[in-house]
Amino acid sequence: MKIILRNIIKYKLYYLLGLIFFIVNFKNGRFYDVSIPVYILFFMDNSVYIASVLMLLSLILNLTKILKKNKISSGVFFFFLFQAVVILSSKEKIDVILQRMIFLLIVFYYFIYVVSTLKLSDIILAICCGIFLHTLINFICYFYFPSLFSGGRLSGISGHPNYTGIVSAFSITFSLYYLLFQMQKRSWFLIMVCIIMVCIGISVCIFSDSRNSIGMILVSLFYFLFCKVENNSLKILIIAIILLLLLILFNLNLRLEDIDYTGRSFNRDKTWAILMKEAMQFNLFGIGRIDINATANSYLFAIAASGIIGAIFFFLSIYEIIKKYFIEHKRKYLNHIILFRSLILTMAFSALLEGFLLDQISIPVYLYWFLLVININGKIYVIKKKGTENSISHRGS
Repeated sequence: MKIILRNIIKYKLYYLLGLIFFIVNFKNGRFYDVSIPVYILFFMDNSVYIASVLMLLSLILNLTKILKKNKISSGVFFFFLFQAVVILSSKEKIDVILQRMIFLLIVFYYFIYVVSTLKLSDIILAICCGIFLHTLINFICYFYFPSLFSGGRLSGISGHPNYTGIVSAFSITFSLYYLLFQMQKRSWFLIMVCIIMVCIGISVCIFSDSRNSIGMILVSLFYFLFCKVENNSLKILIIAIILLLLLILFNLNLRLEDIDYTGRSFNRDKTWAILMKEAMQFNLFGIGRIDINATANSYLFAIAASGIIGAIFFFLSIYEIIKKYFIEHKRKYLNHIILFRSLILTMAFSALLEGFLLDQISIPVYLYWFLLVININGKIYVIKKKGTENSISHRGS
């Protein structure tokens, strides 16, 4: 019996492959006039879905080998499982669920087989340009497309004022990083380009009237300043200023209703109450993404939408992110760690007020996939101090 079980485990992918070829040619039996046994009719009517499940199972079973080969953190696998649980927990039609699962697999394999293989510095530049282009179009929309406003706030091509502001805040984070840490020997032209990018990003945040995005900018700016200065007294002062400005930003008393806007029909006070009610039921599986209108907190939303099982995968992915960027790499000036940590901090702050980490497609969730999948253990750049100037030296890992 042990030998049989060992062979099944060893050759599991081959057994699944045989089952897939066995099942895929079952055709719809409803066209036949003769009576067909129910168990055969079941396979005829559902062969596409059964084959899809078997292929998905094969992909999951083979995933450990893929992750080890590409030196990818297991956090990306946890986040994939979390997204899958959210989709499978919904009450949508089976064909819609299948479409969402197919898209999730495409995203998952795109980041593993494409993004993780590219040169890291070029990836960062490409993402920075793509996010800024999105912000620039929103900036133009403010002046030429009044129809893209919602309640006096710029929605732009992002579809919602909050998302417009969040994307702009991420654009500012990238621009500030290049301006503060990558411009030591660059031309004044590039410095002016970065300054213009920051100004456009701040303008869009103001146009969108998103206080969440202003908070994100403050978090990234002060983290960059915290890394930039070496005097410990100044660092303590920066931390104090951060806390003071955040308290002022949210009106000191930090009530949820104060974060929202006058006349808003479905404010965060109500949405958090709905999410908390769903989360406190402690169901093994949640009620899916579509069945919850309240999405104003990614952490509560994860528990409500995916249940305990999905939430475990979600928080495991967060743990892997923290371990990867804050524990395993303690050196402050290691490669692009400063940027990545800033993105994580701004994302963690913003996720308290928005549910974007449960999106299947958006700039914030794609940034999260990116942070999970990239390998930062290869060749690195370390900023060393020489007198009063910063210089960048290259070494192997």
